Amino acid sequence: MGIYNPLYVQQLMNSYGVAWFKLNESTTTSIIDSMGSATAIVTGTTIVTGLSGNARSFTGTDKIVFNAPVIPIGKKSIRFKLKKNTNPASPEYLLWNAISPSERGIAVAIGTNGEVIFLLDNGSAEAFRATSTKKVTDGTWHDILCTWDGTTGANGVKLYIDDMVSPNAVATSTSTETSTQTRNLTISGHSETARRFSGTIDEIEIYNEVINPIANKFLISLENKYQSLSYDNRDLIPKMTSDTLPSGIASCSTTFSTSGAYNAFNAFDKTITQTGSFNSWVTASGQLTGWLAYEFPSATVVNKYTLVHGYNNVNVSPKSWTFEGTNDNGLTWTVLDQRSNITDWILWTEKEFEFVNLNRFKKYRINITANNGSASYVGIQEMKMYDTNRTLLFYPTLSEGNFIKHGLNKNELIETYKKMSKKSYISTTSNQIGSGKVFKQKVDTSKIPIKKALII
Repeated sequence: MGIYNPLYVQQLMNSYGVAWFKLNESTTTSIIDSMGSATAIVTGTTIVTGLSGNARSFTGTDKIVFNAPVIPIGKKSIRFKLKKNTNPASPEYLLWNAISPSERGIAVAIGTNGEVIFLLDNGSAEAFRATSTKKVTDGTWHDILCTWDGTTGANGVKLYIDDMVSPNAVATSTSTETSTQTRNLTISGHSETARRFSGTIDEIEIYNEVINPIANKFLISLENKYQSLSYDNRDLIPKMTSDTLPSGIASCSTTFSTSGAYNAFNAFDKTITQTGSFNSWVTASGQLTGWLAYEFPSATVVNKYTLVHGYNNVNVSPKSWTFEGTNDNGLTWTVLDQRSNITDWILWTEKEFEFVNLNRFKKYRINITANNGSASYVGIQEMKMYDTNRTLLFYPTLSEGNFIKHGLNKNELIETYKKMSKKSYISTTSNQIGSGKVFKQKVDTSKIPIKKALII
């Protein structure tokens, strides 16, 4: 078994999690997604003792079918715990949303020699197949991690078994993933009975990033104090369901239709649709320029944004634009970033743009001055905004929780020439006063002038 730290797993989930099936339910009819919103129909299965609570046992006739493909398109990590006693007569499909090269999606299977197989079908052939040399059919628990960086780069596919430092197998994909997976995610349940999984599975984790499963973290020691440089890499905009819900205001210069399919909020709904043309903001017909904006409830720092081209063709994507901020409802705009001749868009693939900014603006927009060839419109399917400026954190004491939650990652690049956006003090000691508590933190104002204090 590999090293498994629940605190670190929770931290990974907070940053990159898509779904987390702990399989710790007390009844066989339910499956709880501790991270996302996936639901499932369960047929059979038995609740047994797992590694840290309950687990699910499959006999070869049982199955769990989820309500969606669940596994993200492109880069991904899938980690789970497995126990199986014997080699199968035919490869048994453990986790899958595609079962042949003519379909699209991934499969994790156990081969006839007890090996683990991690593969991707792209609709016409296998894009990759990684096969372990280590066998997992020895009746003991094994920790398995499958990762793919979403590219065709050398050894972009990795398969780890128990040893989470060195992959047991690697592979190179012949293609990227550009279409929604064919089927909903299924555990066991192959149409051929002989290919259904028989064994026990526990703690299924699914991420939209290639994770490092080992917490190689460190803090900085200076003058007997412990410090870290943290940043929040989460999208600052919530999943919008209308131009004003759940919070903030999405707006645009023009829209192709007011029916709801091409409105401004569609670019902030966290949904990439790879068939048809919905879930995009698209300008009115014939408008080849335009702007898309989001207004925060309060002034916010943004120094990075990501874009996915609009509609279903990259020629609709922006080619030249400025990214701007305003604090007076658009009377004046400050240009924060400018891009020209951006033509290397890839279908359904996010592009990111980072720039220097420490100033807060209430409203931001992308102001597009040219598209990539469409004679009809310009559009954006998804746009996200981030504040990746670092915060200097001060800690009074060392603890495992501080290391995992706030520690810097091993090999992390620290760009010392960049300014830090703010300083924060972590206080864990308090004095009881009545029904409340008072936390104290001394700050030397001769060294650190205070313009604003925030208690969170």
